[in-house]
Amino acid sequence: MNTPVALSVDVLETRRRNALRWSEKAIQRHPETYAAIRKMLHRILCASMDVSEYYPVATELSGLIRELSQIGDETIFQYYYPHIDPGQSGDPRYFRAMCLDLYEQMQELDSWRISHRHLRLVRRKNLPGCQASRF
Repeated sequence: MNTPVALSVDVLETRRRNALRWSEKAIQRHPETYAAIRKMLHRILCASMDVSEYYPVATELSGLIRELSQIGDETIFQYYYPHIDPGQSGDPRYFRAMCLDLYEQMQELDSWRISHRHLRLVRRKNLPGCQASRF
Protein backbone atom coordinates (compact mmCIF):
# COMPACT_ATOMS: atom_id res chain seq x y z
CA MET A 1 0.00 0.00 0.00
CA ASN A 2 1.35 3.43 -0.93
CA THR A 3 1.15 5.96 1.84
CA PRO A 4 2.06 9.59 1.31
CA VAL A 5 5.33 10.67 2.84
CA ALA A 6 4.80 13.20 5.59
CA LEU A 7 7.26 16.02 5.02
CA SER A 8 8.37 18.10 7.93
CA VAL A 9 8.26 21.88 7.84
CA ASP A 10 12.06 21.94 7.88
CA VAL A 11 12.25 19.77 4.77
CA LEU A 12 9.70 21.94 2.96
CA GLU A 13 11.53 25.14 3.95
CA THR A 14 14.81 23.68 2.72
CA ARG A 15 13.21 22.71 -0.60
CA ARG A 16 11.78 26.22 -0.96
CA ARG A 17 15.14 27.88 -0.27
CA ASN A 18 16.83 25.58 -2.80
CA ALA A 19 14.16 26.35 -5.41
CA LEU A 20 14.66 30.07 -4.84
CA ARG A 21 18.44 29.74 -5.21
CA TRP A 22 18.16 27.73 -8.42
CA SER A 23 15.54 30.14 -9.75
CA GLU A 24 17.90 33.03 -9.11
CA LYS A 25 20.64 31.22 -11.05
CA ALA A 26 18.23 30.73 -13.94
CA ILE A 27 17.39 34.45 -13.93
CA GLN A 28 21.05 35.39 -13.86
CA ARG A 29 21.71 33.19 -16.90
CA HIS A 30 18.64 34.35 -18.82
CA PRO A 31 17.60 37.83 -17.65
CA GLU A 32 15.97 38.65 -20.99
CA THR A 33 13.79 35.55 -20.73
CA TYR A 34 12.69 36.49 -17.22
CA ALA A 35 11.80 39.99 -18.46
CA ALA A 36 9.85 38.52 -21.39
CA ILE A 37 7.85 36.28 -19.02
CA ARG A 38 6.98 39.28 -16.84
CA LYS A 39 5.87 41.23 -19.91
CA MET A 40 3.68 38.36 -21.13
CA LEU A 41 2.13 37.88 -17.70
CA HIS A 42 1.30 41.60 -17.63
CA ARG A 43 -0.46 41.31 -20.98
CA ILE A 44 -2.31 38.13 -19.98
CA LEU A 45 -3.45 39.38 -16.58
CA CYS A 46 -4.26 42.99 -17.44
CA ALA A 47 -5.91 42.70 -20.84
CA SER A 48 -8.74 40.62 -22.17
CA MET A 49 -7.77 37.66 -24.27
CA ASP A 50 -9.87 35.80 -26.80
CA VAL A 51 -10.09 32.03 -26.53
CA SER A 52 -8.52 31.72 -29.97
CA GLU A 53 -5.38 33.40 -28.60
CA TYR A 54 -4.93 30.85 -25.82
CA TYR A 55 -2.92 28.22 -27.69
CA PRO A 56 -0.27 30.49 -29.27
CA VAL A 57 0.11 32.61 -26.13
CA ALA A 58 0.32 29.60 -23.80
CA THR A 59 2.81 27.90 -26.14
CA GLU A 60 5.04 30.99 -26.26
CA LEU A 61 4.86 31.50 -22.48
CA SER A 62 5.59 27.84 -21.74
CA GLY A 63 8.60 27.97 -24.07
CA LEU A 64 10.02 30.88 -22.09
CA ILE A 65 9.31 29.14 -18.79
CA ARG A 66 10.94 25.96 -20.11
CA GLU A 67 14.14 27.90 -20.81
CA LEU A 68 14.31 29.00 -17.16
CA SER A 69 13.39 25.57 -15.83
CA GLN A 70 16.33 23.79 -17.48
CA ILE A 71 18.97 25.15 -15.13
CA GLY A 72 19.83 21.75 -13.71
CA ASP A 73 17.98 21.46 -10.42
CA GLU A 74 14.53 22.38 -9.18
CA THR A 75 13.33 25.93 -9.82
CA ILE A 76 9.95 27.51 -9.25
CA PHE A 77 9.56 27.50 -13.05
CA GLN A 78 9.66 23.71 -13.31
CA TYR A 79 6.26 23.47 -11.65
CA TYR A 80 4.60 25.92 -14.03
CA TYR A 81 6.03 24.61 -17.29
CA PRO A 82 3.80 21.51 -17.64
CA HIS A 83 0.78 23.25 -16.11
CA ILE A 84 0.88 26.11 -18.62
CA ASP A 85 2.08 24.22 -21.70
CA PRO A 86 -1.00 23.25 -23.77
CA GLY A 87 0.90 20.23 -25.11
CA GLN A 88 1.16 18.79 -21.61
CA SER A 89 -1.36 19.35 -18.84
CA GLY A 90 -2.11 23.02 -19.60
CA ASP A 91 -5.82 23.77 -19.62
CA PRO A 92 -7.45 26.97 -20.92
CA ARG A 93 -9.87 26.99 -17.98
CA TYR A 94 -7.00 27.42 -15.51
CA PHE A 95 -4.61 29.45 -17.65
CA ARG A 96 -5.19 32.84 -15.99
CA ALA A 97 -5.12 31.31 -12.53
CA MET A 98 -1.78 29.62 -13.26
CA CYS A 99 -0.42 32.88 -14.69
CA LEU A 100 -1.54 34.80 -11.61
CA ASP A 101 0.05 32.21 -9.35
CA LEU A 102 3.29 32.35 -11.36
CA TYR A 103 3.27 36.14 -11.16
CA GLU A 104 2.86 35.99 -7.36
CA GLN A 105 5.71 33.46 -7.09
CA MET A 106 7.90 35.75 -9.18
CA GLN A 107 7.09 38.63 -6.83
CA GLU A 108 8.11 36.45 -3.87
CA LEU A 109 11.29 35.48 -5.70
CA ASP A 110 12.12 39.13 -6.38
CA SER A 111 11.53 40.00 -2.72
CA TRP A 112 13.76 37.13 -1.64
CA ARG A 113 16.48 38.23 -4.06
CA ILE A 114 16.34 41.79 -2.75
CA SER A 115 16.49 40.69 0.89
CA HIS A 116 19.30 38.14 0.40
CA ARG A 117 21.46 39.82 -2.18
CA HIS A 118 21.26 43.43 -1.09
CA LEU A 119 19.69 44.38 -4.39
CA ARG A 120 17.92 47.67 -4.65
CA LEU A 121 14.93 48.37 -6.85
CA VAL A 122 15.38 51.68 -8.60
CA ARG A 123 12.32 53.32 -10.05
CA ARG A 124 12.40 56.05 -12.57
CA LYS A 125 10.01 58.92 -12.49
CA ASN A 126 7.02 58.37 -14.77
CA LEU A 127 7.44 60.15 -18.04
CA PRO A 128 4.59 62.31 -19.34
CA GLY A 129 2.25 60.22 -21.44
CA CYS A 130 3.52 56.91 -20.05
CA GLN A 131 1.19 54.80 -18.00
CA ALA A 132 2.73 53.52 -14.79
CA SER A 133 3.13 49.76 -14.68
CA ARG A 134 3.51 47.58 -11.63
CA PHE A 135 5.45 44.97 -13.59
